[in-house]
Amino acid sequence: IELAAARVRHLPVAELAVRGDDGLRLLGRPGPASRHRTLEAAFAWTWDLLDADERSVLPQLAALPRTFDLDLVDAVVGPGAAGVVLGLLDRSLVSPTVGASQPTRYRLLDSLRSFVLARTDATIVHRARLAHAEYHAGRVGKLADRIRTDDSRSLVQEARRIAREVAAAIDWAAAEQAPLAVSLGRSLAIILEQIGPDPESLAALARAARTPAVRASVTATDLYEIGKAVCYSDVELVDDLAALATEIAKDARSRLAAHHLTGWADAYQNRPTSAMGHLEAAERLAIECDDLWQLACIRQARGVVMRREMVDPAGALAMFESAAETYALAGDAMHVNNCRYMMAAVAASSGERVDEAIVWIDECAAYARATGNRVEVAHAILTRARLRPRPDNDALLLDAIDAFRAGGDLRCLTGSYLELARQPSRSDAIALLEAALGVANEANDQTNQVTVLERLIVACWESGAQRKAATALGVLINLIGRVDATSRCPPAMVESLPRWRTAIADGQANGYTCRERTDPL
Repeated sequence: IELAAARVRHLPVAELAVRGDDGLRLLGRPGPASRHRTLEAAFAWTWDLLDADERSVLPQLAALPRTFDLDLVDAVVGPGAAGVVLGLLDRSLVSPTVGASQPTRYRLLDSLRSFVLARTDATIVHRARLAHAEYHAGRVGKLADRIRTDDSRSLVQEARRIAREVAAAIDWAAAEQAPLAVSLGRSLAIILEQIGPDPESLAALARAARTPAVRASVTATDLYEIGKAVCYSDVELVDDLAALATEIAKDARSRLAAHHLTGWADAYQNRPTSAMGHLEAAERLAIECDDLWQLACIRQARGVVMRREMVDPAGALAMFESAAETYALAGDAMHVNNCRYMMAAVAASSGERVDEAIVWIDECAAYARATGNRVEVAHAILTRARLRPRPDNDALLLDAIDAFRAGGDLRCLTGSYLELARQPSRSDAIALLEAALGVANEANDQTNQVTVLERLIVACWESGAQRKAATALGVLINLIGRVDATSRCPPAMVESLPRWRTAIADGQANGYTCRERTDPL
């Protein structure tokens, strides 16, 4: 802090913080030589005081990508290292993390980590990172084996604590040990799909899924598990993974995975006929392979397609009911609850069985709160707002937006902005729709992009922002073609389109540029 204060006359505090990774070089000060004239000199003075065990353990701790507990230390360094860590705590070279956790976790300051790693042989770093990845592969694999049939709060909390550690291990293994990255990624994907997503973990899965060495090591079943989780955040990547799964599928189980993932990809990309064809093929294979959980998930996917089409609400409800019953037979209570929320969403869109749906969604919320699944609580909130207006809908939807943003569920985050924009109390509908479009763009979600743009065009035109409406039309033309896009515009706008050729061309050339807002509310 003292060294940083000496630099404030040259750099504002915010810029010093941004340049924190350069701390060893930046945080020097003029004056006579002394052991504390620079941060690096201060660390070097302390380093010279360490005994041999401390000098051996500290570099291995510095090689760890995130925080650590004493079990991880024993796995990476070896039995007995925990005592050395306690000595480093006494020297303030290791610190407990902020906040209570069980077991206690520790960390190194980034500047100290940089200092130590600069003096550490690359083989030591490699060995520590490999041990870190293998340790977490064992832990996350055991969790993934249990998580679909054990929704106890303690297991869910353990899975949530480990997720970002596993994500860091995936990033390292994708470059160094591709088969290990696949094992980590598959297990993490199962956990995220079960307990709710996490943006950092989803990003690690997506990076690994794009890595050539990882793609050369996967099976179709691996791709299904990873792709199903990535549905939260990048539907275009799911398409790519489904195509790869189809290419490498050979036996019945791998063809089941390929058809199943392709069905989900088609469902989210608004290709209902193709989706149903793949899901029907997958259902036959699930029965052949006697895989009850896959059968339940396939029926849920078929319900999603029917719900999006909304030509047969009763059929969609029946399909979700069948999926819930099959999940129950497989022992997966979380997905029983998830199907119940989707049934309520059908009721909200169709107006059928609304009174029953209120009961379903209240049961969903109670279950999600009991298991600590914040994203499932948000699903319940979003659907409850669609079912029946309430005075507190705005506040509830804002809570759902926070939960979906924190979890990285971009599809439902888009839906929450859309729903909030529908509320009669809102005077900022255009800003909310712009936020929804930004999220749909981030997720490469063309189906939601089209939905948001159509509503944005209407809202802008009716509010008098006619040039903005024409620009949005240009973007929509790029997505679905001029005839279809124009058919979605207000009649008065269609009649005056010749006046807006330049704005439409701007939209086609540059995309829709909305105001930069991290929170439009």
